Amino acid sequence: MLPVRSLNLAARFAAPLLLLLTLSACQDPTGVGLGLIDDDASQPNAQSVFATSASLQPAETTTAGFASSGAPVQSRVLIGSVVDPLYGDASARAYLDANLPGAGRPENFQDSTITAVALQLRFDTYISVDSDTSFYVYGDPAAELPVEIREITSGWAPTDLAVNATLPVGDAVLATGRILPTDTTVTINLDPAWVSANADKIRSTEFLTEFEGFEVRVPDATVSGGIRGFNVSLSDMLVATSQDTLEFPINEVLTSLNQEDAAPSTDLLAIRAGRASALAFEFDFAPIGVSALARADVRLPLDRSQAGGAAFVRPLARQALLTGIPSNSEQVQLSVLSIGSEGDVTSQGAAGFTAAIQDVLIGTQSYDRYDVTLQSNPVSLDVLPVIVAPPADQPGPRFTLTLVGQPVQ
Repeated sequence: MLPVRSLNLAARFAAPLLLLLTLSACQDPTGVGLGLIDDDASQPNAQSVFATSASLQPAETTTAGFASSGAPVQSRVLIGSVVDPLYGDASARAYLDANLPGAGRPENFQDSTITAVALQLRFDTYISVDSDTSFYVYGDPAAELPVEIREITSGWAPTDLAVNATLPVGDAVLATGRILPTDTTVTINLDPAWVSANADKIRSTEFLTEFEGFEVRVPDATVSGGIRGFNVSLSDMLVATSQDTLEFPINEVLTSLNQEDAAPSTDLLAIRAGRASALAFEFDFAPIGVSALARADVRLPLDRSQAGGAAFVRPLARQALLTGIPSNSEQVQLSVLSIGSEGDVTSQGAAGFTAAIQDVLIGTQSYDRYDVTLQSNPVSLDVLPVIVAPPADQPGPRFTLTLVGQPVQ
């Protein structure tokens, strides 16, 4: 668990509220905020409310799930290990359990001879904040990925598991392989002795309860240099018989993640996905008063240099979730935050978000703090480095509120 760090931002942002936007002369809110807010404008009907504190807080997340049938949904697994002095070293191992073929097994499958079993994994793609599509990797994209496969030895379900949970596996290594960065699909054949010993289990009508799947990980004491993502719905256990090759689709998965703490910083508060942590901010809306609100946005400035470069990739998160944390009830989802190729993280003036902040201004709702978390599906190591103590001439984390008329004091 990351330690809880707090930064007192009140001193830096105690200056008068920055005025940013304008309303039409008739102050009709339906015509306000239809485009992106110009955060450098200084207009009479927009005010900024800056964060008074920022900290890391515990938050729920998961790295497990189902590819197609079941909840939660999880479309990716991660495998590999990496040394990262900035965000902390990390390692990932995958657990994968197979379902029956979509079209079922042939009628004579119970009487067939199984000649080979293989695990087929396909790289997963992602779209970066710059709209580039590439294979998902954290670390060195040119690094090879050595892997070992072992059998899971007890029943499990991909629900209510900690992000660093591990499952019991056998001592025997069923297969080894080296996944190259130029691969898109890799097929790893399992030990023929294991195939012979487990043929009855694979043919059994009770396959779903008797077979528990495989663990795929880098060998102990090995640093692969990168952690790669694999698409669950495009990966299979291949079972070859003398007549055919059947695809048993991967369905139940878990990525077990171990992550060290990020390097301390006085200017940044950062999270990396796959940890049970949130960026937590406090805001004081009292100076705004009871005001009619035309539009609300939240803006978080980013240090985009932390995304790394061509030799070491730290994918920048493309989305985040903003939730309100009341003192005596469950958290409330307020907005999906977008991260584009430039500029701040923003809520983009969503109507529902504006209504939620209007409730705060009129006093029908209150939140102790506002948490920012990263999505759990697909599992990733995406980073979100928020600048919480910017230079004096640049704004920090804030709400930008476009008001209708003057506040009621």
